Amino acid sequence: MGCVILLSGGLDSTVCLAISPADACLFVDYGQPALHQERAAAAKSAERYGVPLHETQIPMALGDMAAPAGDAGPRIVPGRNLAMISAAVSLAATIGADAVVIGASKEDRLSYPDCRPEFTFSLSLACFEAYGVAVEAPLERMTRSEIVNLAHQHNISTKHVWSCYTPIDGKPCGTCDSCKQESP
Repeated sequence: MGCVILLSGGLDSTVCLAISPADACLFVDYGQPALHQERAAAAKSAERYGVPLHETQIPMALGDMAAPAGDAGPRIVPGRNLAMISAAVSLAATIGADAVVIGASKEDRLSYPDCRPEFTFSLSLACFEAYGVAVEAPLERMTRSEIVNLAHQHNISTKHVWSCYTPIDGKPCGTCDSCKQESP
């Protein structure tokens, strides 16, 4: 069976789309500063791979995501991945997909508690028990350079993704953690 890709429009989730048997993608509008850029990149990636793109809105307290553009550091939004995965599990169960795929990477676990293997494993057990939908993070043991290499293998370039949390005048800020990690 297939899966639902939680597609932010960034490099990691786009690589997940390239390597996974997707039935659908889900983009989440949670009020993020880069909403328009992320949505456009997600739509472009879903179209490129011929996978339907669904969208949902989940209002959240933005926490560190509300930091001014240009500020360095992680952008932690408490419960963000939990809420987004929950919405993706709902979609997966509705369309008959047996997994939700997220783009958590090895580096993400250092700053983001909901990108750690323990979180994914525990959540997967609960979601599978309740809904028959597993939660998978195929990149969670990969380094940034390994993911970039995988992106190159699948012809994913910077024109296919958006990986800045806090754009300045519609352009990547160059200082947030996501900008510092991306270089396909």
